[in-house]
Amino acid sequence: MTTKGARDHWPPERIKAERDAAGMSQDDLAAVLGVSGGAVSQWETGATKPLGRNKAKLARLFLDGEREVSIEDRINSLAAEVRELRAMVRVLQIAVGELDADQSS
Repeated sequence: MTTKGARDHWPPERIKAERDAAGMSQDDLAAVLGVSGGAVSQWETGATKPLGRNKAKLARLFLDGEREVSIEDRINSLAAEVRELRAMVRVLQIAVGELDADQSS
C-alpha cells in the first residue's frame, strides 16, 4: 500500500547511520528485529527495503517516540501480523484434524 511520492523513512544510509549511532553491528540489529543479518545488510546496501512490520520495528527502536509511526507502516505491520496468525491457525487446524483422525482409528 504505497502512494505515489510517499517518503521513504528508511533509506539505506539512514538505517546504517541509526545502527552505527546506536553502536550496533548488523547482527545486533538483526537479533533485535528478529531478522537475519543478511536482511539488514541488504537494507543497508539498498538491495531490498524493510517492509511492514520491520519498518515499524525500526521506527520503535530508533525513533523512541520522536514521531508516530506512519499509518501506512502501521497498516502494513498489522497486515503482516494477520497473515502470520492465519498461517498459525491453519497449522493448528491441520494438527487438530490429524488428532481427530488418530482418535478415530
